[in-house]
Amino acid sequence: MARGDVLVVGSGGREHAFVWKLRQSPFVEKIYIARGNVGTEYIAQNISIGITDTHNLLQFAREKEIDLTVVGPELPLKLGIVDLFRKNGLCIFGPTAWASKIETSKEFTKKLLSDNQIPTAPFRIFTSHQEAYKHIHERAFPFVIKADGLAGGKGAYVCREIKEAEIALKKMMVDRIYGDSGDRVIIENFLEGYEASIHALCSENIVDTLFPIRDNKTLENGNKGPNTGGMGAYAPAPIKGNPRLFHVEQRIVKPILIALKRLGTPFTGCLYPGLMITADGPKVLEINARFGDPETQVLMALLSNDLFLILKSYACGESEIAPSFLKNKHAVCVVLCSKGYPSFEYKPVPIYGIEQAQSISDNIIISHGATTSINDQLYAKHGRILSVTAIGDSLEEANSLVYRAIAPVGPIYFEGMHYRTDIVKSTIQ
Repeated sequence: MARGDVLVVGSGGREHAFVWKLRQSPFVEKIYIARGNVGTEYIAQNISIGITDTHNLLQFAREKEIDLTVVGPELPLKLGIVDLFRKNGLCIFGPTAWASKIETSKEFTKKLLSDNQIPTAPFRIFTSHQEAYKHIHERAFPFVIKADGLAGGKGAYVCREIKEAEIALKKMMVDRIYGDSGDRVIIENFLEGYEASIHALCSENIVDTLFPIRDNKTLENGNKGPNTGGMGAYAPAPIKGNPRLFHVEQRIVKPILIALKRLGTPFTGCLYPGLMITADGPKVLEINARFGDPETQVLMALLSNDLFLILKSYACGESEIAPSFLKNKHAVCVVLCSKGYPSFEYKPVPIYGIEQAQSISDNIIISHGATTSINDQLYAKHGRILSVTAIGDSLEEANSLVYRAIAPVGPIYFEGMHYRTDIVKSTIQ
């Protein structure tokens, strides 16, 4: 097979993990990333085209004769980057704008799930703050309030008392902190259980459902605090090998794909349902139309075959190459975020200890997010700064190793650094 060039769209830890794995492929010549970050510039060529500038991304891909484009974040999908590239004969991994509504509109998703008897929490949709306010005063606690559109993983509020619910509604529908994503809100029953993320690679002909991953969304230990873009993950999650994984594919993944195809556009790319494993079986919390972050970091750490060949086979309609993973290995990822995240921004602060952390073990992998370089010194900006991932022969070994890289035990440190210390402990069943 001839070598080819790749364009990755995005600039976070997920995209850094893609580039890290793609660089290992003997079939990849050059890797470009838009816009990339400080970490990716050492293993790829960062290009200064924004993720929403789909027409200039198309022009670049055509000029460079890119063989495969991989889209990381959800916003370019919503804007139709896949439709645009395919219209121009380019191979791109991801769903069309229409199919990506499965992530970009929770109203669309909840109705699709309900109409097709796919298990999810009972819900109601509101377009009026007044009506939603009335509803929260009439129903039992706890419940969840969600912004309809994209909110960077932060638009869901678990409400256990009336004050929390009133504040959540005000933020979304009055203060409009998520913009037009708060035009509609979904208020749904709270589901008891433990969460798992499922990633399924999809083409028009085949679906390959991968092992479960546990993603920790809330900021603080014990699954407390506000929702974030993701504070850490581990894999495989406890339900690996459980018959319920087959149930997930048959009752959730495949029915979603069939329903989308029936509505007009087949889904291709990565379908990522977030699930609650309840006493009554798995139920859908949300659906994403791309790889998760930080789930991608643990997936790439454990992937044993060629990512370029896998994604190209699914994106280009060739014979699909199923991913394979390191046997009897586990991975744990811990996200280091800035002081005040996800709310308040502070000035950039220096980051120390990355090289020393990587020298601890070859099984430690560090992906950059909101970093910058000033006079050859690495700085933390605002947001999720670094993803530190470790591989081990057991979950406990991987968990121990990852925290050896992070202060106060390990060398990685920056002022105001915040992370969870219970990524694994809080969720083992």
